[in-house]
Amino acid sequence: MKTLYFFLLIALLFLPLPLPGHNGEYNTWSNLIYCEPAACIHEVGHKLDDLAGFGLAVSSSPEWRSMIDDLGGDDYIETYARMFAFAEGKQENMPVLLRPFYDWELAQELLKDYQ
Repeated sequence: MKTLYFFLLIALLFLPLPLPGHNGEYNTWSNLIYCEPAACIHEVGHKLDDLAGFGLAVSSSPEWRSMIDDLGGDDYIETYARMFAFAEGKQENMPVLLRPFYDWELAQELLKDYQ
């Protein structure tokens, strides 16, 4: 019985289980994404944020936070993913001021699994 609880705990920690009312989820521990088609680009944005920062999420950088503060925002992590989804994961659709914060080569690689 302990083995069953152990595997259940591991599954809960590492699977990207969506919360009620959410269309997708990104698990930072396992780098796995669950998403309904409309939410996939947003969740890839979270993964991109996490992986492109080399140990520190891009949305945690002082440069990103300063840029978002200047634009009147306050939810740095969600804004990063929302802007990526708003741009449909395409560099040419992203506002020019925000383009340097995204690793576009990695973005295209990550998006291949969800297109």
